[in-house]
Amino acid sequence: MGIQEITGAAKATKSESAVLRLRQAIWRGEIAPGEWLRQEELADRFGISPTPIREALRRLEAEGLVEHMPHRGVRVVAYTLNSANEYYDLRAQLEPYALRLAAARMSSADLEDLVELVREAEAYLAGQSMEALTNANWRFHERLTQLCGSRLVQDVLARVRRSFQLDTLLLIPERAAASVQEHRQIVEALRQGDVDSAAEHLRGNIENARQAILARLPSLGIANMHATDFSPTAGSSFL
Repeated sequence: MGIQEITGAAKATKSESAVLRLRQAIWRGEIAPGEWLRQEELADRFGISPTPIREALRRLEAEGLVEHMPHRGVRVVAYTLNSANEYYDLRAQLEPYALRLAAARMSSADLEDLVELVREAEAYLAGQSMEALTNANWRFHERLTQLCGSRLVQDVLARVRRSFQLDTLLLIPERAAASVQEHRQIVEALRQGDVDSAAEHLRGNIENARQAILARLPSLGIANMHATDFSPTAGSSFL
């Protein structure tokens, strides 16, 4: 490997590290919605030079986590209680519908995939590995959506999920055990062929997450505000 290749790989590694650390800080609410992001301050905070931070901010803007405000800078995308409610409303309607579609075409191997995701989550919960648990949680929801077989439903849910980037389990780890149990109930209902019960358990899982996050958001300074208080971003036009 030449010097240029080594330098490029090191730069990529630093950029990826910056993306990961910034993303996690935002998901956890350590960097609050609406907070302005200064490259120099972030570089000092994470012990990374400004260049990887700048590249990370571009990546996070594409993901819809941050937004660039002309002549002002970059800030974390801000939310209101109303927008959070809308996000969970859409998920509570769309995901059970996707589950019903998935159940009609699900193979035993597909069901076993879901069972294995629940087992992974239970193991992560026992080990208090919250980031891995969060990943397993989202993979469970995404797998159900993938199994529905509808590209339209998949695309709509992907947009919905990108519209609200705070993570319930990272913000509220005390909800983790209940969430894993709710996923277990969904799988057990599917195993028994009780699609109605599975859909209701899924809706309950989303509604419980909604109640937990709405109770937490005011402590992050999120309240109901006028729509003009925030500007939309292309990345958050979307679970």
